[in-house]
Amino acid sequence: MIKGQEELFTKIDSFTNETLPHSILLIGEVGSGKDEVCRYIADKFDLDLFDLTESISNEFIDQINQMQTRSLYVVDMQKITIKDQNVMLKLYEEPSLSTYLILKSTTDYGPIDTILSRSYILKMKNFSKDLLESLIESDNKDYILRICSTPGQIELANHTDIEKLKQLCDTMATKIETAPFFNVMSIADKINFSDNYDKFDLLLFIKALSQSCLEFNNYKVYKNLKQLDKFIWNMNNKKAYFEHFLIESWNKH
Repeated sequence: MIKGQEELFTKIDSFTNETLPHSILLIGEVGSGKDEVCRYIADKFDLDLFDLTESISNEFIDQINQMQTRSLYVVDMQKITIKDQNVMLKLYEEPSLSTYLILKSTTDYGPIDTILSRSYILKMKNFSKDLLESLIESDNKDYILRICSTPGQIELANHTDIEKLKQLCDTMATKIETAPFFNVMSIADKINFSDNYDKFDLLLFIKALSQSCLEFNNYKVYKNLKQLDKFIWNMNNKKAYFEHFLIESWNKH
């Protein structure tokens, strides 16, 4: 059970083995606890749990449709392509009674229409300010609440030098277009794109920079940042796409 999501779990508890939807679109912001929801559903309905995200192929989908074991397959929509979604259509067109599917998404516009129309939507509620504030371990509560909206994001902030992050983002918002190109490109070395946890988390950086751009009225970088946030999560080489964002934001022409 996730504090602040009692209504969602009450809905899940109302399902039976006969009424549990075979395809669920689970919508919630990053850090809201979607993985915990998936585990809860798997445990409650005695389903074997598998992450399908990295294994989508025509051959494997055919195997799934032939399996008799009651199983729950989870897909992270931020990490798959439109091509992957089209392959997954077999799970909707030729469904197995023993197969259940949860698509994790931050929005309801990620899935293609044919998948969206066949999915039962479970949407996580916004977390209250009081709940989020109670999780903050820093003195920068007001600022953290402006850039974080889920317990998972608060946890990231608790392990981040927030003052340095804010300083970097404020500098970008006010000076990126006049800074030397080398200095601008070096920003990519400060961001965590894989497992370098001593660097700034990419999600927190995007949220913090959005806040700085709005504060200093830098709508050019803000617009570029929205495009970055929309597409970077599906990119294999996130650093290269981030560097493209830096060039577009620095470019004076």
